[in-house]
Amino acid sequence: MVSGGSAGRWRVVADRAACCGYALCEETCPQMFRLGDDSVIEVLHETVPEELVEQARRAVADCPASALTLVAADD
Repeated sequence: MVSGGSAGRWRVVADRAACCGYALCEETCPQMFRLGDDSVIEVLHETVPEELVEQARRAVADCPASALTLVAADD
């Protein structure tokens, strides 16, 4: 899910309770996501670097558990 405007800075909010450990986000954008030792997603950067926004969007959209949300950084 993507929330907020289309311009500006973005951050990813992870619902760790909803994460099922499929790791599709990590495969799509390993610079932003990794599975922790508990097989639950970890977001590696507080805000999404500009060069990774499209990959992060794809990772959020591809999450089968809908555990990730992309929001405007000022929200």
